[in-house]
Amino acid sequence: TFDNTSGNGAINTSAVWFTVTGRVEILRIIPYCTTSITSGAGATITLGTADTTNKFIAATVAASIVAAKYWFDAVTITYDELAIPAAMKEIVVDSNIVSAVAVGGLLTGVLAITVEWVPLSSGATLVKASGVS
Repeated sequence: TFDNTSGNGAINTSAVWFTVTGRVEILRIIPYCTTSITSGAGATITLGTADTTNKFIAATVAASIVAAKYWFDAVTITYDELAIPAAMKEIVVDSNIVSAVAVGGLLTGVLAITVEWVPLSSGATLVKASGVS
């Protein structure tokens, strides 16, 4: 849930969705908007890792992400249905999954992000970050 606080949509901060320990393969990552995002003028959001914040989805005008749609790219923005893009499946990561917010804050909105993954190193984990429901 975005509320324009640090880690939850404030400008120039990252929201941590999943904490990654070790190396994991993301079989697929699927972001779905359950409540439309409202934001300060021109606010953008990415989806990636702590190392590369736009690894999955480049900066997207946040207010264009609307309820009951999948968010798969920064151009077309949202879809009712679509094959999962290559940038969002079969990717090896070793840092947390995050969204970076820039230009303006995210005032409201809810994204549900589903991740299917497998461990690649001994003891590797991928768990919802603190505060993510």
